[in-house]
Amino acid sequence: MSLESGGILVSVVSVVVGVLLGAAGIFVAFGLHVVRDLGRLREQLRDMRGIVGSARRGHPSLDGALIGTSISRETKFWGKLFTRRKEKIDIAEKIALDIIEEGDIILLDSGTTVDQIAPILRDCGKSVDIYTNNLLVAMSMLPPTKEIPCVLLGGIIDPEYGATYDLDDISKPLAGLSPSKIILAARAISVAEGPLVSVKDDGNLQFKRKLVQMALNDRMSRTRLIVAADWSKLVPQTETEDGVRLQAVLSVADWDACKATEQFTLVTTEPPENLAGPESQQARKALRKLQKCSMEVLIASDVTPS
Repeated sequence: MSLESGGILVSVVSVVVGVLLGAAGIFVAFGLHVVRDLGRLREQLRDMRGIVGSARRGHPSLDGALIGTSISRETKFWGKLFTRRKEKIDIAEKIALDIIEEGDIILLDSGTTVDQIAPILRDCGKSVDIYTNNLLVAMSMLPPTKEIPCVLLGGIIDPEYGATYDLDDISKPLAGLSPSKIILAARAISVAEGPLVSVKDDGNLQFKRKLVQMALNDRMSRTRLIVAADWSKLVPQTETEDGVRLQAVLSVADWDACKATEQFTLVTTEPPENLAGPESQQARKALRKLQKCSMEVLIASDVTPS
């Protein structure tokens, strides 16, 4: 698909979104696009009421932004859209404003932190190309712009994660791509094992593994691999909150290779100073260990002014 074919791209995304909404029972009041101007949001919600039935008001985030979604059958992924929201946006701003550069070709993974990056890029006016399997990213880029063309990668929609995966050939949608930056999400980060996902996340696991391999195999062109994860994901854990076991995305050798190169960057947050308890202490300890590796560790609390 040509990056210039904005109308075609809108049609494709619209069809994909329609399928997702029908499968997951999610009613969208405003396309899951983060809007910081509350006045603008109210006007857009009023305009959309005539198009999308039963529209209800969105959920406020910690920083005052709203996501205008009305979810009738909420999965754990969708619920995470509203947890640690300020930290997710801080991380996304650090990546969008301080790491991504004009002319970059970026590949965005699925995840509730990664999906915040595209709207920030759009607002700051950086000219980049976006490729993603993240439906929230694709929807946030509607209507498309010439400055930031966005291509939604093909595959079967996984309504649990709001993402597309080609389970027959996970590499097929990525064929021919040479991204300058790959932004990865993870359920957790282990100092010893690296990014972790649920054992049930077959498509998610395969896709993330392929993204890391693309970066490790493309060292000559200096593809930069960036993992976006707030401090709570640095707390040692072996299973999800509902008892599902976690597994490593990478082999020990690949994770060691990531830790040994400056091409790998972890963007995270510090546990709040006033937060006591074992979890915050464990996260601080893990963060210090990772900072001693050759990989780059950036704290999202300090974003360079644009």
